[in-house]
Amino acid sequence: TDLDGSAITTGTIPDARLSTNVALLDTAQTYSAAPTLSAGAVLGSYTGSTAGAVRWTGTDFEGYDGTEWLSLTDPNAPAAINIVKSVDETVSNLNTPQDDDELSFAVGADQVWTFSFVVQGQSAAVPDFRFRVNAPGGSTCAYGFENAEFAQSNAQYNCGQLSQRVNNAGGNEIYRITGTVRTGITAGDVTLQWSQFTADAANTSIKAGSYLVAQEENGGSGGGSGGGSGSGLSFEQGGNGFGETGVLGTSDAFGLDIITGGTPALSFSDTGLSTFAQDATFNGQIAVGQSTVTSLATTARSIAIPDASGTLCLSGTDACGFLSLASGTTYVDATNNDVISINKTTATGQLLDLQRSGSPVFTVANTGALQIQASGSAALDIRNIAGTSFFAVDTATGSVRVGPSTADANGVLFVLDTKNSIGDPAGVDGAQYYNSTLGKLRCFEAGSWVDCISDTTPQVRSFVDTTLDALVDANTTDYWDTAAENSNSVPNITPTDATRSILGTVSVEFDAATNNDRDSVARIERGIGSAPICGGGTVVGGKIGVFTSQNGARKTGTVTFLDDPLTTSDVFYTVCSDADTSNADGMSVPRIRVTLQEVENTN
Repeated sequence: TDLDGSAITTGTIPDARLSTNVALLDTAQTYSAAPTLSAGAVLGSYTGSTAGAVRWTGTDFEGYDGTEWLSLTDPNAPAAINIVKSVDETVSNLNTPQDDDELSFAVGADQVWTFSFVVQGQSAAVPDFRFRVNAPGGSTCAYGFENAEFAQSNAQYNCGQLSQRVNNAGGNEIYRITGTVRTGITAGDVTLQWSQFTADAANTSIKAGSYLVAQEENGGSGGGSGGGSGSGLSFEQGGNGFGETGVLGTSDAFGLDIITGGTPALSFSDTGLSTFAQDATFNGQIAVGQSTVTSLATTARSIAIPDASGTLCLSGTDACGFLSLASGTTYVDATNNDVISINKTTATGQLLDLQRSGSPVFTVANTGALQIQASGSAALDIRNIAGTSFFAVDTATGSVRVGPSTADANGVLFVLDTKNSIGDPAGVDGAQYYNSTLGKLRCFEAGSWVDCISDTTPQVRSFVDTTLDALVDANTTDYWDTAAENSNSVPNITPTDATRSILGTVSVEFDAATNNDRDSVARIERGIGSAPICGGGTVVGGKIGVFTSQNGARKTGTVTFLDDPLTTSDVFYTVCSDADTSNADGMSVPRIRVTLQEVENTN
């Protein structure tokens, strides 16, 4: 039955009863034709992830491309990528790194990106891990990894370069692979690759929840292979900002014309030759950086130079085209005047700039600073009047030599500055000087001053015992089991000096096979010359203890101690049972780790 809409005064008509031409207010609706909004449209801050969506953030218009929200107004806005691994990925019997199924991101040409792969991995101790970051051809990388559990890190790997062995003892560990990539003219993907370090039948896995964060650091780049700043952007009437040097030009094998009135006024050929169609007026100076200057003039022009003689040739031949001052002869100056005297009164421009084929060779800066740029075995060679070399710089091999290159009866000394008081000056890594009060040559390294010649080299030793032992509530049981994994040895270290201290870290794991309350306690005893007998050795550090009340619980107790054995003999440390254990029934010790380090104790 046809109804008159004006007759409906109360109630609600269901959406399903409305024509498809009626716009719904609070329901998603697909338009089959483009609607015209005569009064405009106001966008909200939509947070969904539908490709093609547009929103207003409160400060910018953005569009969603199916992966990320991108600014619709800022051509230089950098891209950001966040990817979370959705499923576990496992390999075995593979020591050649393979692409991770999910952890990769796309990059364009001429771009700079920073990235961080944070992976959750698990592997048995035999295969362990190895990583590699691959990028498009022509890219340059600088990446490294961190392994907090085993205190491992290394850096300065290039694209495609394999990492060293990255340890894992069978647990779920976090590894960070971070760095930068600078692409060349080729776009493509930056991908995390990984595998076992040693091929083994045991599974090696990267877990779901691992993630990738990447950020483009030169937003708006990558517009072409020319590598110029601001490539891919337009020039606007009245000028516009690029955030860097603007580039106007071609990236292919063609020239460039600048046209006024429909006629080229300035033309650049594909080889870089520039041609002015009409007369050109220069309000400033003209600098010519070529060794040969040519002209279309048919006759030579001479220029008179006051107080000197010389000819500036414009003949169009290689025999001239430069200013020749007494070429091939040595000018004798018998006066008492300066041979060369320049009084520069401005704060810009060099005092002297000598070049070779367009490259600086010898420069005296406006401030008086001297710079020599040369390549070869004798880029700089200071000699005495007899011609003997006293100081030479070889830029070909990267060496600086004091004295002649061949041995002789004389010794040329390289003497550092001497400080005759206590205390070091402000330092920078790589600096050296001699302190006469200390009688020491001092070196600044890793942010602090140290003696360049150290009396000892600190040593570090690590041991592990994975043999299961039953817990004992007495002071006489030794939990350490010698085996191949610890070279059949009780943890030991030999101090290089009796004044050295031993910094030790001991971790003991306790397993519970009961739901009853248990206080499990162990202690460290030391022996000099031989392994101590528990109950008769010297107790060092605090006791190791954990509390359990659940069957199947495994807890770890750790103690760090600083011991002064005052000896240069072998010093042994072992893990003993302790009578403070409340009840040993149902308790065991499955694993012990010991690390010993020789240190200087300043207290």
